[in-house]
Amino acid sequence: MSKKTPAWKEYASKTGSSSEVPPKNIVTAFTEGLSNDLEKQLATPEKPVEEDSDEEEAEEESNELFEKKTLATIKDTDILGKPVVTIKKIFDKKPVHLDELERETYTCIVDKEGDELYAAIDSDYLDPNAVNEHDIAVYDGGFIVKILQAGKPLKELPKFSFERNKETKNDHRIQVIGGLEKEIELVKDALKVFNPIERKKMMAKGIDPYKAILLHGKSGVGKSMIAQASARYASQMLTEAAKKETVVSFFYVNTPEIFDMYLGRAAREILRIFSTAKKEGNAILYFDEMTRLAARRNYREGGAERETAAATEEWLAQMTQLSESGKNGEDGYVLVMGSTNLAEVFDPAVIRRFDVKIYVPVPGFDKKIEIFKTKLYNVGVSHDLDIREIVSKLEEKNADATGSDIETIVKTARHISYKQNPDKPLTKDDFYEALDRFIKGKIELI
Repeated sequence: MSKKTPAWKEYASKTGSSSEVPPKNIVTAFTEGLSNDLEKQLATPEKPVEEDSDEEEAEEESNELFEKKTLATIKDTDILGKPVVTIKKIFDKKPVHLDELERETYTCIVDKEGDELYAAIDSDYLDPNAVNEHDIAVYDGGFIVKILQAGKPLKELPKFSFERNKETKNDHRIQVIGGLEKEIELVKDALKVFNPIERKKMMAKGIDPYKAILLHGKSGVGKSMIAQASARYASQMLTEAAKKETVVSFFYVNTPEIFDMYLGRAAREILRIFSTAKKEGNAILYFDEMTRLAARRNYREGGAERETAAATEEWLAQMTQLSESGKNGEDGYVLVMGSTNLAEVFDPAVIRRFDVKIYVPVPGFDKKIEIFKTKLYNVGVSHDLDIREIVSKLEEKNADATGSDIETIVKTARHISYKQNPDKPLTKDDFYEALDRFIKGKIELI
């Protein structure tokens, strides 16, 4: 059966246009006439499809494209099994009022497994300004009902930094990482690959630039913070070298969601992620919690195990392409970062792709003190607060407490203090109560 003609091309053919992309006049015409077209589509009864009739099949799909849907009742659990699409084009985000649906909507072109279709962005359910081209979304009955993953990297640098400097000194939104100085220095050394001059010097000496960094260690020790702070540090380093503002884009990939959201399409999604990152020039591509993607491949099992193996192979193939490209492109560099708390189950081929492997440990006594001090930066505390005493109490109850645990304790203490008096500084008693709640919470969960 022949491939379906994209919906916008069908509309273009009615106007006599042969353009390969939607011309502006067609976009305008479609947008202005959408309300009437939709009313006709909604009112058109379904026709039986003959097995070999492409024309009738296309007509039926067109009739179903904008079927009436009450989006306000859609829940997350209803999204399972719905098609996943890529948003390719948004029509100026110009609202069109649909009398039939009694709401305003915006229109876009989506890619649904190779087919281009029109879809509506319902402003009662999604903020059209939050929807962008290249976003990955759930498509249901002609409507975009949920954005699964932004198609572009964070345009603002992540709110984490390796150190307190002029930029971060007075910005309370930026969190400085404490207690991981040794690990941070190792990452900083690897990030020199973003400097094209440094990269050329390394290659002239026959040294291959780093392609990937693996951060491994217990959950909550700060692996994701290090990855995010890396983008800020690399951007600052490149800005100083180029004498102009330069941003290293940061792509965050929640790896387990690749398999949860893209059942049967995980390998294709891996390819899309790498392709998008390469287009950004300088970028950090961070795979968080990548254990399932990186685990030893199992071909004997069926279904999910085979799909995981296929996704792993695609990841390996993309990493090989980055290695073979040498400088990784004249206009930029893509550095892959990953994190896990189970590096011992990784496939040997995946482990080999990581040039740098950094173990991020649970902080010891002195490191815990540093983390507390970092979390209490610019926070009013009373003169009787002894951080060493607080850490000693914490060590007695839970010697394996992580940086994430300390952040929870500090937040709890601040809430306790604020509830008593918003202007009151943090006291020893606030922290004792926060510690007590933290320990009880741990016990209750066990």
